[in-house]
Parts: sequence; structure tokens; C-alpha cells
Amino acid sequence: MTTTRKPFKQSALAIAATLVAGVAPTQEALAASCTWNPARGNWGAAGDWSCGAVPTGPATG
Repeated sequence: MTTTRKPFKQSALAIAATLVAGVAPTQEALAASCTWNPARGNWGAAGDWSCGAVPTGPATG
């Protein structure tokens, strides 16, 4: 069984894929600003936060 390689097609595909990956827009990470409502005093309850979800990640200030 003999296989014929097509180096030009493979190279062209690799170059095209690289160009598409390099030009593809990247999405920036956006942070949500949440305020804690201490009325109930539960840090882990989503309803106690202004954004309706318990924030995760490092606290910044």
C-alpha cells in the first residue's frame, strides 16, 4: 500500500489555522461587583448578595 503525502496542502492548512487562531478575537474577563446585605448575616446565601450569587475568587479592595 502506497500513500502519497501532500506537503503543500498540509502546510497551507497549518498556516491558515495559525492565522485564524492569531486573528480570532479574545474575550476579556469581566468582574461583577457584588455588595453583601448583612440583614440575614449569611455570607454563603446567594440572596444576601446584590448580584444574586455568592462571589468567588480573591477579595480586592
